[in-house]
Amino acid sequence: VPLREALEQVADAAGLTLLEQPGRLRLVQVNSEGRIVDKTDYPFVDDPDVIGTWTSVDFVDEPADFTAGEKRWPADLYLKQLVILPGGRTEGPWTWTKGLLLHPGSRHASRYIIKELDGEKYMFFEWKSGDYSIRHMKPSYYVLKKNARGSDTAIETQSAPGATDVTPISTGGMNARIQQLDIDTATLEDVLRVLGEPIEYVWGKQKFTKGNLPSTYCVVYPRRFLVVMNGGQIEELRHHEPGYVFRGKLQVGSSLEEALEVIGEPTETVEGRNEWKDGVLYKNIGGGKGNCYYQRNDQDVRLFFSEYKVSALYVTRSDYGEREQGGGSFKTVRPIAEVNEFDDVRWKDMTKLDLSTKSTLPSTLTFNQKTVWPDRLRMPADVNPEELLLDAMNPGLGVRELHRQGITGQGVTVAIIDQPMYLDHPEFAGKVVEYHDVGCGSESSMHGPAVASLLVGEQCGTAPGARLYHVAAPSWTKDAAYQAKALNWLIDKNETLPDSDKIRVVSVSAAPSGPGSPFNKDNAMWDEACARAEAAGMMVLDCTSHRGIIGPSWLDAGDPENVAKCTPGFPGRGSSFRPGRLLVPTCPRTTAEEYDKGDCSYQYCGRGGLSWAIPYAAGVLAMGWQLRPELGAEQMRDLLFESAHKKSDGAQMINPKAFIELVKEAKARP
Repeated sequence: VPLREALEQVADAAGLTLLEQPGRLRLVQVNSEGRIVDKTDYPFVDDPDVIGTWTSVDFVDEPADFTAGEKRWPADLYLKQLVILPGGRTEGPWTWTKGLLLHPGSRHASRYIIKELDGEKYMFFEWKSGDYSIRHMKPSYYVLKKNARGSDTAIETQSAPGATDVTPISTGGMNARIQQLDIDTATLEDVLRVLGEPIEYVWGKQKFTKGNLPSTYCVVYPRRFLVVMNGGQIEELRHHEPGYVFRGKLQVGSSLEEALEVIGEPTETVEGRNEWKDGVLYKNIGGGKGNCYYQRNDQDVRLFFSEYKVSALYVTRSDYGEREQGGGSFKTVRPIAEVNEFDDVRWKDMTKLDLSTKSTLPSTLTFNQKTVWPDRLRMPADVNPEELLLDAMNPGLGVRELHRQGITGQGVTVAIIDQPMYLDHPEFAGKVVEYHDVGCGSESSMHGPAVASLLVGEQCGTAPGARLYHVAAPSWTKDAAYQAKALNWLIDKNETLPDSDKIRVVSVSAAPSGPGSPFNKDNAMWDEACARAEAAGMMVLDCTSHRGIIGPSWLDAGDPENVAKCTPGFPGRGSSFRPGRLLVPTCPRTTAEEYDKGDCSYQYCGRGGLSWAIPYAAGVLAMGWQLRPELGAEQMRDLLFESAHKKSDGAQMINPKAFIELVKEAKARP
């Protein structure tokens, strides 16, 4: 009792909160939103024992609960490994000082304890999630085992295994190496000769081998240094950590003032949004203080800022100003020397290629109406890209037959949380009841128009008669707070709507929480918002691994109405599925495209992602609610699974026609 009283006095004097947790009293700082925020600005103190690669082996309440060689945690471990680098760095969102791993974004300071058990080193890492910061619960611990020395190649050498012919890139040698590359002419062979073998080849979430590279990809080196290749040549050099020094002074970590001193003042400063224009300094993008973007084509550089400090430095080709960038895709048509299955050839010129003997290739590609194809003599005789694009507007599986019966989702209100978009594309013009932006600060993207067209699109959508609320959220920040804010806005909006206009389903083509989520901040906020939505009678369909119900499949292009011919998974990657998921077509599909206002077009996807399945399923549900608005979300979900086509391997394929028949016959639950 005297200790508690003393701590209460300390808390009052220091503006802190005293929490009572099992086995401990904790003094914490709680902000105005009720979230615990830790001190994270500790000075760096070295700890050689922590440097290396640590692999997760268990998750326990207390370090004393762990027994070497036994795993108590029954499920998969969300955190797979930690790579601790010298100098307070990690290959992740944390920094470190002796005894603490610091997450400046979520403002968590997590203790780590290293113990030797049975001759092996183990780290007990205090895991502070939303349970800690929001619900004020005691943190549990990840248990990680240190990899044997020699397996930490990236730590020991700062290069990748196999790079024996080139000295690994060091911080001091970065500039000298890059000076050997002519960014305007260098090929992949030049990159490998100068920089050595990379860690991996990637584009987005996909990984590739050297022998099977797409037309656009990233060559990944240690210290988060990426070489972007496009059409066989370097597109730009991307630096995300200090090391490379631009013009002798500017690097990651430099201040905005230092950047302006090196590359010059902007022609204009714009607050709150980003339109990616050359020479314009965009400040406090999306309302995030210190989040800035500044591109100078005449200086061959693009800069991204966080808290007014350079967070990424991209060195560009000298002809970068001859093309535009929007939504993450390059929009100037450029010739390519080769093309492989499942390549992205949007804005690519293939006139010099001979595809006449590759009859199956075009249908696997991702292309748009700006793609330039070879002449007819160099194309397969039975392939017409325009016909592929038109055919893939059809959702398949009998959906258009239902539309002809007047079942289009008419009168049903649906919602999407995704990236921004213009509202004038013919696919969904006039169908958006309200558009709301929770922090994008830009006007359009690739993803936003695509998912909207797959849900309510006039030609592409499963529910072309539905009404749409579209909330733009900046998924690229990897902060789930934006998605949660968007969903909470929809919930609040729904409370003001009459029963006939209430939002029935929210389509979210992202995974803001759960194991494997690319979002690294505020994940618990998404789960809480979803629970609130479902309590209010709104169904939320997302891509999360722990609460999502949708999985990918692909249509038989020759017989797209036949559900029995649907294949689980993604084309080119074998047939696979996760049990318990409803498998929904992702490809071949055509989606709306509009990067510049008024330039409305379409893109074809020979291999779509799970993102395309979510709005498809939401539209099927909307058709059901058109017929039976009195049925609740849980019953509709059950009917989706009950009506699914069951394959011999246990896969459950969405079956829109059978679903509608069950909806017609269903007895409403009390």
